[in-house]
Amino acid sequence: ADDFRSGMDAADAAHRDDSRVRSTWDDDDEGVALVVGVGHRGHRSRNEGGPPVSAPTAAAGSSRRHMAVGAIFVFLSVAGFAPSCLTRIETGIWYRDPVIHRQLPMPSEIVTPLNVHAVTAFAWIGVAMHQLVTAGFGRHGSRLRRAHRAIGYSSAVVMLPFVACGLGLVAWATSGARRGDLQGGYNAWFVRWVEFGTAVIALMCYALGLGLAPHVREGMPNMPAEECMREHKDAMLASIIFTAVPGLPRLLRDVLTRHAGTGAGACNYAASSQLFFTFAAVVAMVGLPVALCAVGRWRRWREIVGMYWVIVAVSVVGMQPDLRLRCQPNRGSAVLAAESGEYDDDVVDPR
Repeated sequence: ADDFRSGMDAADAAHRDDSRVRSTWDDDDEGVALVVGVGHRGHRSRNEGGPPVSAPTAAAGSSRRHMAVGAIFVFLSVAGFAPSCLTRIETGIWYRDPVIHRQLPMPSEIVTPLNVHAVTAFAWIGVAMHQLVTAGFGRHGSRLRRAHRAIGYSSAVVMLPFVACGLGLVAWATSGARRGDLQGGYNAWFVRWVEFGTAVIALMCYALGLGLAPHVREGMPNMPAEECMREHKDAMLASIIFTAVPGLPRLLRDVLTRHAGTGAGACNYAASSQLFFTFAAVVAMVGLPVALCAVGRWRRWREIVGMYWVIVAVSVVGMQPDLRLRCQPNRGSAVLAAESGEYDDDVVDPR
């Protein structure tokens, strides 16, 4: 009888320990199960000699690292596209050179798709920032965590039209009569390839993250819950990084144009789009592994990042983008140059 009672007491203690483990996990859905449970080997922190790390502590650090890295790329997205959008609000016209010069308006036939793309893009930026903040500071059962789930599951309403309009604009630029203009400016094959590739990769990462979201608590047969959570956060961070890539060349264009100023000899660098998009592709090549290292997930994704490097390298070699920094003068300096006959071969006449 004593042995029976001892066995029952041990079973009750095991049940209480197991419940405590589950409670610790449930306290924070984003927790990494770094606790000692019945029948499980206790996981240690990165400092193997130190004590076990609680799930909420490890989770908070991981989520806030993702939040910090993601916020950097959200800022780059805003900085890259804000001048075009503000100029559209001010003048009612979409420009390829919205800073200072405003000599290259977009065709009127794509104004509506551009409007939808811009609205959904900034809605996506808002959703991304909301998810980063609520994941970084939300706790199980809190309003932030409930808002995180609600917005996350409904974010497809924003993401899908955002990507669809972007792909539609790429298709418009590479179809029909416009094929004759594909050797220069924003219609270059390399530019369209970068825009197409980043949109598709961002959508794939988003779909992966959204598909993993329902499994972050219970896991899947071939993946424990904590790994589902890690990959969910990684995939969503990658989608934010790749949606920021098209904003980088526009940011560089606008920074250089502002630096050139407004004088008679000032340069409009909009004609250097192939150089700028090559720069954006290289930034993504470097920024993605740096971001993964910052959140401690480089080893998990290094093979896939390597594949991306190969794709970019093959694209640059195969399409041979024009990497010259081309100076397109404003209308005043173009007229003066034409009258004097002092034209540089690398200068494009905006007329």
